[in-house]
Amino acid sequence: MRKLSPKVLLILAAILSIICGIMIYSYLSKAEPKDNKKNTKSVVVAAMDIAPGTVLTDKMVRLELVPNNLAQPDALRTLPDAVGKTIRMPVNSGDQITRKRLNGNGPSNTFVNSIPKDKRAVTFSVDDISGVAGFIRPSTRIDVVCIQNPKNGMPSVGRLVLQNVLVLAVGSTDMNSVNSLKKNEAAKNLTLALDPREAIQLRMAQQEGRVSFMLRPAKPTEEEFYGATVVGGGGLPAAAPTAPAAGGGEPVMRPSANHGITVIRGTNISR
Repeated sequence: MRKLSPKVLLILAAILSIICGIMIYSYLSKAEPKDNKKNTKSVVVAAMDIAPGTVLTDKMVRLELVPNNLAQPDALRTLPDAVGKTIRMPVNSGDQITRKRLNGNGPSNTFVNSIPKDKRAVTFSVDDISGVAGFIRPSTRIDVVCIQNPKNGMPSVGRLVLQNVLVLAVGSTDMNSVNSLKKNEAAKNLTLALDPREAIQLRMAQQEGRVSFMLRPAKPTEEEFYGATVVGGGGLPAAAPTAPAAGGGEPVMRPSANHGITVIRGTNISR
């Protein structure tokens, strides 16, 4: 058998060394991602600073690999888990998006976003009578009346203050709650959707007399009576007889002896 020269042996050794090096490098390259995958988690992080009340889009978030010990327990793991949700607290760029930072599935599932754009949420106290015995529920609509008690010899006056008002919440149950369709006799307040002028009107009515709420039917057919005023116990003050005031001042109006009520609607008067 012919012996190989030392030169050839050196060349073969070098070639084998190169081949072994390539095989080892290839093996380690394939093994390293597996090891990294075992020690890291993919989480959703903010791609920018995000203000509370913002609905997340795919441009606001990204996926990022973080070590297992740095991944928060309730961090979102996929982008669809985050996109469309509403942030309820400030988030800085790079922060992990966790479930406790979210309000819910977009605008329709948050109380703030259930308020009509031209309205404000305003809460008023109710009892069993003014609250229609608990039958008023979120998403129903009501009318509001104010009864002013007699004073200074004048008859009591009732006014229809507002009509067709949307109820946003009854107690702590809002339109998005699972219990929104249940009767709530224990509720002591209603949250209504009012524009600023209506809210002021209703607050003023509370100062002037007793405010009550009337539950509207699902499909009302009656004529709207917004602004109607009912004068009871003696007719219209303007039609009542007058007596001289002490000291020769302006005459003082007194209620007439007639019974019944008078309804004033604009310039129209009916008895």
